[in-house]
Amino acid sequence: MHNNNIIHRDIKPQNVLFDKDGNAKLTDFGVSAFITPDNDLQTKSEGTYFFMSPDSIDKNGVGKGFSGKAADVWALGVTFYAFTFYQVPWVSENIMEAFEMIEKKPYFL
Repeated sequence: MHNNNIIHRDIKPQNVLFDKDGNAKLTDFGVSAFITPDNDLQTKSEGTYFFMSPDSIDKNGVGKGFSGKAADVWALGVTFYAFTFYQVPWVSENIMEAFEMIEKKPYFL
């Protein structure tokens, strides 16, 4: 996907399906984007909040852009965490508090 300059932008457990041979397949490209060769996304972040990377929600970096590939890799890591521990690393009912935790709170394995 990244080799074809496509950024998914919403990698999460609900968007990973497995075929009969156990191969993972990404689904739901509704908020995906094509990227330029420099790899920066200038648009606002989209996707599911708990799977967003810190740089994609960084309030101080608005307008600077962020790496769409790195944001997808981050979301994949959070997805693996969720598959392993049956929860996301940061839990909050308040979205602003969740963003704060994603940006600053360390997580433990």
